[in-house]
Amino acid sequence: MKRSYAILLISFSVFLLVLVADKFGLFERGAFKPEPLLKTFAPQEITKIEISYLLDGVKLEKGDGGWNVSGLLTKMREELLRKEGKDPSTYSLELKKYKADADSVDKFLRNFAELRVVSIASMKLKDDSIFELGPTAKSVVFYSGEKRAASLQIGKSEGTGFYVKREGEDAVYFTDGIVDVNLAIDGWRDKVVWDIPADTISEVEVKKGDESFYIRRDKDKWYGAVEKSEKEAGLDERRVSDFLDKISRIEAVRFGALPPEGDGGFSKPTLTLTVRTTLGLEKSLVVGDKVEGGYFNGKLADNNSDIYLLNASLISSIPTLPSLLKKE
Repeated sequence: MKRSYAILLISFSVFLLVLVADKFGLFERGAFKPEPLLKTFAPQEITKIEISYLLDGVKLEKGDGGWNVSGLLTKMREELLRKEGKDPSTYSLELKKYKADADSVDKFLRNFAELRVVSIASMKLKDDSIFELGPTAKSVVFYSGEKRAASLQIGKSEGTGFYVKREGEDAVYFTDGIVDVNLAIDGWRDKVVWDIPADTISEVEVKKGDESFYIRRDKDKWYGAVEKSEKEAGLDERRVSDFLDKISRIEAVRFGALPPEGDGGFSKPTLTLTVRTTLGLEKSLVVGDKVEGGYFNGKLADNNSDIYLLNASLISSIPTLPSLLKKE
């Protein structure tokens, strides 16, 4: 009798434990048919993306000229500003817009469109903090025009996936991949310094260390000299073409910043590269000091606000005038 009572008591205890665990969503639910995270998501229809986390936020907007990126006034920052007696609308007006890297935005949208949920981690858990979800979680909201197309809470990553909640659902899902949800404006900005069609370039000036030269096009022929006042020599069209292909599009690795002391080497440049075109465009790139990672500081001569980090290969790709001369 005692043995039967003990078995009954154990069975009842296990039942209660299962009931409580199920109520609070403490079971991993592996028996789940994988499905798209965003079932009706159409990347080509998305016109705005808002990414926020605590005080930080990024807004990506699609306009006639492509994607732009700016800061985003988050609810938490708005509350903080109000507590400090500041006007949140003034903060919003100070958020500068930059041209965004369209490829990065397209990849971001494509990754979310392809992402699947492969299991349910929780159905009813009230406190989602163990998954780094809840009111203070990282948030991604997609818009199609003014309509919210999708809204997600992004939780912690584990292995090859991360935890996520869809707007309007209690369930916590686990995905089959990881997407980089970048909160840094510079991470979204277009890093192209210039992109000039090579066939429109009519003149190039190079100052590299103690050496300098210029080359110019006259119809289909190229000529060059150390100084414009000196006699010009004919140049090898194929070598010039290779050179123009290398400098017609220059892209930075990322954005940098001036050091606390000094000017980043711009007062005594490593390289100054000036390009002029048949369309009247003139661009001049100034390359300063070599910095950590083997990159070089760079900036456009007419823009002192943006500092680029450039690959050292750009410096090494600049030829000397003798190497461009036509061989007799």
